Amino acid sequence: MFSKTRRRLFHTTTVRVAFWYTALFSLSSFGLFGISYFYLHSTLNRFTDSELVETASELGRLYQESGMEALRSELQREAKSWGQERAFFLLRGVRGEIIVSSDLQPWGDDVPAFAPAMLPAAADGVQMATLRLPGRSADIRLVTAPIADGLFLQIGQDLQDNARIMREFRRAFLAALAIMLVCGSAVGFLVARRAMSGVRRMALVASHIGKDNLQKRVPLDARSQEIDDLTRAFNAMLERIELLVRELREVTDNVAHDLRSPITRIRGLAEAAATTPQGAESYRSAMGEIVAESDRLVGIIDTMLEITETEAGVVPMTGEQVDLSALLRDAHDLFTPMAEQKGVSLELRLPAHGVAVWGDRARLQRVVGNLLDNAIKYTPYGGHVATTIETAGTEVRIRVSDDGVGIEEDELHRVFERFYRGDKSRSTHGNGLGLSLARAIVQAHHGEITVNSTAGKGSDFTVTLPRTAAQ
Repeated sequence: MFSKTRRRLFHTTTVRVAFWYTALFSLSSFGLFGISYFYLHSTLNRFTDSELVETASELGRLYQESGMEALRSELQREAKSWGQERAFFLLRGVRGEIIVSSDLQPWGDDVPAFAPAMLPAAADGVQMATLRLPGRSADIRLVTAPIADGLFLQIGQDLQDNARIMREFRRAFLAALAIMLVCGSAVGFLVARRAMSGVRRMALVASHIGKDNLQKRVPLDARSQEIDDLTRAFNAMLERIELLVRELREVTDNVAHDLRSPITRIRGLAEAAATTPQGAESYRSAMGEIVAESDRLVGIIDTMLEITETEAGVVPMTGEQVDLSALLRDAHDLFTPMAEQKGVSLELRLPAHGVAVWGDRARLQRVVGNLLDNAIKYTPYGGHVATTIETAGTEVRIRVSDDGVGIEEDELHRVFERFYRGDKSRSTHGNGLGLSLARAIVQAHHGEITVNSTAGKGSDFTVTLPRTAAQ
């Protein structure tokens, strides 16, 4: 149980971010330590070399000015000052023999016996070397400098002080690193936890969302632009889900209502034909009505499926350059007989030059046909229907206006809903899906369809399409 909880805890983003923060912080700290360690070590070595070379130079000048005895005394004095167990001073001949030296008793047999010529020399003749002598815990830094009369002065210094400084530096760094890692891990965890607080809020809201409380939203906290963007996207998704669920409920209710009538009528006709003895002509009439009701039922289902597929983008649009002027002329010719039969005059207003958009010709024809069919259907005898194309910048507007019965103001916002039919349209043939399909097609073309209407004075439907729609 504990191991499962530990694995689940490590799989959280907060712990992972804190872990990687600590790991990167550790690597950066060790890198900084390496650079500082190398710099401190080099600085100490340079300081030691400078001190040795300067001391050798001063002793050389003393020999030149005061002679051998003065040098001998100074070597003894310098050895006592530096510490005879920490440093030695030698004056060697060309062959490496010791001429004068400080007290070498603390060094025993550890004093190097090589000749100066064995060491590489710098441009000024000064030779530097680091020696590891048996029995010594620290390295020896040795300088060999030529002085007058072909003699060489050698000074060796124990680097124990430098080693102690480096050792203390390592201890101090490790102690500071341990403290910084603990504090850094805690800070990293808190920062990660604060950064993920918005995600936890979204998870909490999502866990409380059910079929009856889709109205819940994640509040913005204005502390993180990224989290706020994610919150807005999450809230937009919730709004879309709420809308889809609400539409699904409405569609379900409408389907149950609108499909019940044709199915009940089909069943009644079939039951009457099966239970009542009738002639062949009566049976044919009943079968004809059953076929008509079945066709109506199939048409409703097909239209519903087409609306759903169009809105979901399941069926891709056929892209081509569509001449709207030609399309409206064809629609005008098609609906002229229907308008003449109802005593409604049709008017077509087209621009002097053709207007083209990129889209699906057949589906745009369905949009225009649906709008013209509704305009003629709800316009009384002697009425007028006008179809117009207008251009405005990168947009094209198709307007279908009539002076018919119009739409009540409280019904305007529902005319594009599936199966919705206003009070004035219930007496006419239709299923309330035409405008829903028109809106789905227009939106699939990256356009918009709107309506303005006044009861008793007519309606004005406007389809706005981009002239350069997405191909």
